[in-house]
Amino acid sequence: MSDLVGQTIGTYKITERLGQGGMADVYKAFHTELEVYRALKVIRPEFVAEADFKNRFRREAQAVATLRHSNIVQMHDFGVQDKFYYMVMEYVEGNNLKDYLHKHGQIRPFSKILPIIEQVASALTYAHGRGIIHRDIKPANIMLAPDGQVILMDFGIAKMLEAKEQMTKTGAGIGTPAYMAPEQARAQPDIGPPADIYSLGIVLYEMLTGRVPFQADTPLAVMLQVVNDPLPSPRQFSPDIPDVLQGVVLKATAKEATQRYQTAEAMVDSLKRSLAGEADATTISETDERKTSIEDGVAVESTSPAKQRKGWLIPVVVIGLLLVCVLVGLGGVGGFLIFGGGGNSVAEATAVSPVESPKESTPVESAEGSDESGNEPEVQLPTPTPDIPTATPDIPTPTITSSKDEATPTRIVPLPTQPPPTNTPDPGYFTVLMSFGSEGTGPGQFEDARNIAVNNTTGKIYVGEYVGGRVQVFDEEGNFLTQFMVDTEYPLTGMDISRDGVLFVIQGGEIFRYDAETGEQLGKFEFEAGWGFETVDVGLDGNLITSYNGFTDDIVWFSPNGEVQKILESAISGQTGDSELTTRVAVDGTGQIYALGDFTEAVFKFGSDGRFVDRFGEEGDGPGQFTMPLSIEVDGQQRVFIGDFTVIEVFNSDGQYLETIPVQAFGLAINDQDEIFVASRTQVVKLKVNE
Repeated sequence: MSDLVGQTIGTYKITERLGQGGMADVYKAFHTELEVYRALKVIRPEFVAEADFKNRFRREAQAVATLRHSNIVQMHDFGVQDKFYYMVMEYVEGNNLKDYLHKHGQIRPFSKILPIIEQVASALTYAHGRGIIHRDIKPANIMLAPDGQVILMDFGIAKMLEAKEQMTKTGAGIGTPAYMAPEQARAQPDIGPPADIYSLGIVLYEMLTGRVPFQADTPLAVMLQVVNDPLPSPRQFSPDIPDVLQGVVLKATAKEATQRYQTAEAMVDSLKRSLAGEADATTISETDERKTSIEDGVAVESTSPAKQRKGWLIPVVVIGLLLVCVLVGLGGVGGFLIFGGGGNSVAEATAVSPVESPKESTPVESAEGSDESGNEPEVQLPTPTPDIPTATPDIPTPTITSSKDEATPTRIVPLPTQPPPTNTPDPGYFTVLMSFGSEGTGPGQFEDARNIAVNNTTGKIYVGEYVGGRVQVFDEEGNFLTQFMVDTEYPLTGMDISRDGVLFVIQGGEIFRYDAETGEQLGKFEFEAGWGFETVDVGLDGNLITSYNGFTDDIVWFSPNGEVQKILESAISGQTGDSELTTRVAVDGTGQIYALGDFTEAVFKFGSDGRFVDRFGEEGDGPGQFTMPLSIEVDGQQRVFIGDFTVIEVFNSDGQYLETIPVQAFGLAINDQDEIFVASRTQVVKLKVNE
């Protein structure tokens, strides 16, 4: 979504972008009539496209607006202007708990933990009493105001992401995997207060140990651990934690919702007793067996290791299917949305977030910025207080602020289910030269490989995982050579490599440069309109052709060093008159551009000067038609290859249909010998068209 700084929405003049998320961008805005600052959350256009979104947006915004509590961020207003759906929140100074934990690690002494948990629990008690479940309790959604007040962010945002009634019935698992309750990970319907209590228990775990209990390379792997694995003992990482305090954590995070505290208030009471050194008979001790399995979709407490192993297969299927069809989809295709927990946030986009990045990052700057000495203001934890009321509607709430650096990954494209095409491919049209890879996380294995690039100088093959940031390198024969990590939070939506060994990667809508041999990041492209890039293709001249999807579907030409050469605005929508939110591009040897529209399900051909030439392809499941176009490439003979989920449709440069290759293609790359490399999620296939 393009930067809205300088524009006016309603009576709010936007002055600064505070953060960007997968669902929305957050801005600082000035109310021109009241002359006060507010935080403005603007929903991203792709969410608005869903037919029932407007009703859900209004319904949930109205519900959240009724919440009046000193520990809940206040919603002042919401509305629609043109295509912008927005919510107006308080503007609160402070930092979030995630940033504090990143900087300080585990919190000591233990007494500092109580005021935070107590105030969050107070907010939850109030909301739960009004039938509202948060669904995404995590440190990034817990603001620490300078005066010691704790403010819980983003009530109702996750609920807005649920698809209409049919999807709600199937159970949309909304949340952040590391903090998600098992019933959320299993996408059970009727998520209740115990889900929030579980998440708060994980927050308590992190405050005590400095880490979350379940960590893995991908969101799916974390969700499997949440559902199936016993919670690692907090004392395993921090032996100074008293048994009674650990018991509170274990009780709050029990696999079965009925075994947890049933109210946030009860959890706080138990926490107070444990900090006072009093044993609590309701807590769970470290010696309790808490292994769980899945039987018929229901978690069952078990003390049998054999039973636990037997139950492993079912959650693999259950959660794997979630990735295909359970969580909220975009653009009418349905499926699974995963978003990352950002940095400091006022109203952080809420949905499923990828695994917390293991890499080090600099502390996020607070909205107040640095002091005169250049040092970052110190975040202060609240002082323990003897009593926090569960509801204080008459106490005025503070104003809100957030960091300028909130970052939440862009949408993760769902994996649809569709029947095979009705046309019968000619098996003699192509030859499979080799294939390599299998499903897994080890060297030479893939979980979700959707990006592939070939270095025509060295012959090396680069395969990028869509989620998790792993890029693996193979030789010409498909033998694993090495691997390195790019950004671990953002989905990898585009990748290509130049002949001089620079790997261009698109994550979070931005273009990054990496040394293909070492994996070292060389920098990123700066673009005046901000982030919004989807795909990239390197031409024979070394220049980059990229698709930019902000509010319009543009094609941008870059030099190898990131200098903008020209921009073709509204490339597809300018021809059709309809919105095109996702565009994929490829360039042939003469500089002609081929743009594939996900929504229009057609290919648009442009000359090297940007002049529109032709359009071909259409929606359907017959020869030369598309049902779910995902990738595009052009070979040296100007044949155009379209990866249409289960097949590859082939055209000549004039748009005449040639043939269908029955290979699943999420990503495509073609080398100088016109050999085609196909990324098929868990395998790479190399093939060649027979002449």
